[in-house]
Amino acid sequence: MKMKLFQFCLFMVVALVYSCGLDSHLPREGTINYQINYLSDRKSNPIISYLPETMKVYFKDNKTVTEIQGYMGFFSLKYYTNAKRHVNCSYLRILDKQYIYLAPTDELAYGFDNM
Repeated sequence: MKMKLFQFCLFMVVALVYSCGLDSHLPREGTINYQINYLSDRKSNPIISYLPETMKVYFKDNKTVTEIQGYMGFFSLKYYTNAKRHVNCSYLRILDKQYIYLAPTDELAYGFDNM
């Protein structure tokens, strides 16, 4: 009985170590597309028609770029994050004006709140 228990425990430890070490099934790079939904509808608030409808996140090698573009490209908001260099950069473009905000990676990107 003790031998079977020992074999079972040994099998579980080996299986656990082996499964934790395999992360090849996770993508190393890619794109995630999000649909943005607003709490009010376009009829009650016509300004929503000019707000972004999608958000794209690109990732590769511990770097991410989050991109939101407004109506007809009048404005865009991009977040660049490089975890290796501990850099978090927010880039806002409104018509011909450009604004940049640099922050460490442990801070939230500019414009985002905790959930």
